[in-house]
Amino acid sequence: MKIIITGCDGYIGWPTFLKLCFSKRQLTILGIDNLSRRKWVNEVGSNSETKIFSMKARIGKLKKIKLNTKFNFIKLDLLEKNKVKKLIQKFKPDAILHLAAQPSAPYANKSLEKSVFTSKNNNISTLNLLWSLKELNMEKKVKFISTTTTGVYGAPNFEIPEGFINIKNFSLPFSSLGGSWYHITKSNDCNYFWLANRLWGMTIYDFRTAITLGTSTKETKKNKFFKNRFDHDYYFGVVVNRFIFNSINKKPILIYGKGLQKKPFIHLSDVVDSLCNSLSLKINNKYNVYNQFSETVSIKNLSEMIKKYSKLNNKHIVIKHIKNPRVENETHQMKMKNNGFLKVLKRRPYKIYDAIKDTMGDLKSQYS
Repeated sequence: MKIIITGCDGYIGWPTFLKLCFSKRQLTILGIDNLSRRKWVNEVGSNSETKIFSMKARIGKLKKIKLNTKFNFIKLDLLEKNKVKKLIQKFKPDAILHLAAQPSAPYANKSLEKSVFTSKNNNISTLNLLWSLKELNMEKKVKFISTTTTGVYGAPNFEIPEGFINIKNFSLPFSSLGGSWYHITKSNDCNYFWLANRLWGMTIYDFRTAITLGTSTKETKKNKFFKNRFDHDYYFGVVVNRFIFNSINKKPILIYGKGLQKKPFIHLSDVVDSLCNSLSLKINNKYNVYNQFSETVSIKNLSEMIKKYSKLNNKHIVIKHIKNPRVENETHQMKMKNNGFLKVLKRRPYKIYDAIKDTMGDLKSQYS
């Protein structure tokens, strides 16, 4: 099986690429990335708290290991349509794992310039891949697997289905309530996927990925060169990462308002495992949607999990509630279905407490 992975230098892309490289299956894997995530994080004055090596060093170390799979990495910008098309034509993939995107809502919301850039970067990249397959008459031969986000659902007051709402025997795509300029780009991707299937019969697997926690997987732990990134800044670090970083550095955890609203979360290992499992899914000429999450948890409960772990390690953590600068329902209890996703994962998902515990353990060992 021949696989293209876009965004393979990213937080989810790298451990997914690595797991497939260590797979016992006979795979030929081509990783693609333009290495922009590193540039964006540096641009906002931050860096990964864990030391991450260059892709050249990572791939060089990986090539010294005897593996069943064949793999390669190419630096490529998905906005360069002609190069994308030529690459697909030459490689002839059986599946494309599209994991590349500018992933930060705060970065996209920063200015008109950043929102325009995020829209172009995310949506034109997706269109270039879809249209390249169409123009090469490969649209019905290749499985197109992508990560969007549970953020496309917004925060409705009903149980969220996996992708579609059924009204009087009509299946209505549900993906248009993104709450930031970044999330709207993923809503746009969902629309593109639905249309590519409707017009061309393309097989699409859309994994709507929840807030992902964790720094490592089994494969990233195999060698220091394989370490994954951990961002805790305002722009590229999710709020739980900032809580964890503050607790390790004996700073208070600051919660906006009551912190009672529940959001969907998932362990990084669950994301990686389910994406790798998705390669076994069939070409069915359908638009398939999976809610890729394990638990809905409140911000308050997450802070209490961090405090619990810290207490077990003889650290005293202070949790403070401050005035909420956002306009939001502070008590919203998100409910979401994920039956399809659990079938793809093929096991029980890890607990979110495990993701927090693993992350704090990884960072603690780095500081010691």
